[in-house]
Amino acid sequence: MAEEGGGVSERPGAEGETGKIEGEARIVEAEAGKIEGDVGKVEDEAEAEAQHLEAEVRSEQSGLDSDRFRTWVAILIAGVSILGAMVAWRGALVANTAGQQDQTYIQELAEQRQEIALLTSRVDEDVRQVGTYAEHLGAAQVVQAQADAAQATDPNLANQLRLEAQSERTLAAERLRFITAGLPQITNDPKNPVKYNRDAALKDLEQRDGNLQKLHPDATLTAAKKLHGKSQYLVALVTLFVASLFFLTLAQFTGKGPQRIFARAGTAVAIVSILVWILVEVFA
Repeated sequence: MAEEGGGVSERPGAEGETGKIEGEARIVEAEAGKIEGDVGKVEDEAEAEAQHLEAEVRSEQSGLDSDRFRTWVAILIAGVSILGAMVAWRGALVANTAGQQDQTYIQELAEQRQEIALLTSRVDEDVRQVGTYAEHLGAAQVVQAQADAAQATDPNLANQLRLEAQSERTLAAERLRFITAGLPQITNDPKNPVKYNRDAALKDLEQRDGNLQKLHPDATLTAAKKLHGKSQYLVALVTLFVASLFFLTLAQFTGKGPQRIFARAGTAVAIVSILVWILVEVFA
C-alpha cells in the first residue's frame, strides 16, 4: 500500500513536468511564429523595395530613352534647317542667274535687230545702185544693138554708137563697185537687163557677218526660261523642307505617343525633299 501511495504521489510531478515542457514548446512555437512573421514582413519589405528600385530603373531608362530621342530629333531639325537654307540659297542664285540671262537676251536681241537693220540698209542701197546699174547696162545693150544694125549701112555711125555703148558700160561698171551685198545677174533682155535677189543677198550678208553670228538671243531666252523653271522648283522644295521641320518640331514637344509618328513623318518628308532636290539639280 505504501508503494502504491508512493506511485500515486509521483504522477502529479510528472504531469507538471510535462505541462512545463508543453508550455515551453508553446512559447517556442509562438516565438517561431513571431520570427516567421518577421521574416515574412522582411520579405514583403524587400520585395516592395525591389519593385521600387525596378520602377526607378525603368523610369531612369525611360528618361534616358526620351532624352536620347529628343537629342536625335534636335540633330535632325538642325540638319533639315541647314539643307533648307542651302536650297533657298540655290533658288536665289538660280533666280539671279535667270535674271541675268533675261538681260542678256534683251541686249542680244537689240544688237541682233540693229545689225540686221544695218545689213538691210546695205541691201537697200544695193537695190538702188542695181537700178542705176541696170539703166546704164540696158542703154549700153540698146546702143550696141543700134551700132550692129548700122554697121552695114553707116560704119561711122556704128563706131560712134559703139563708143556710146562702151561709155554706158563704163558707167554701169562704176555703179557695180558700189554693190556690196550681192552681185546682180545680167540678162539679155534690154527691158530687164539685171536680176537681183534681195532676200538671198540679205541672207548671204547675215551668214558672213561675224558680229551677228555671235548673237544667239533665242538660245539665251531658252536658257533663261529653263533657269526660271528650276528656280520655281527650288522654291517649292523649300516648302517641303519647312513641312519636315514642322513635323520634327511637333515630335520634339509632343508626348511619347504621337512624337514617334511626327518624327517618322518629318524624316520621310526630309528624305523625299533631298531626293527631289537631287533630281531638280540634275534634270531641271
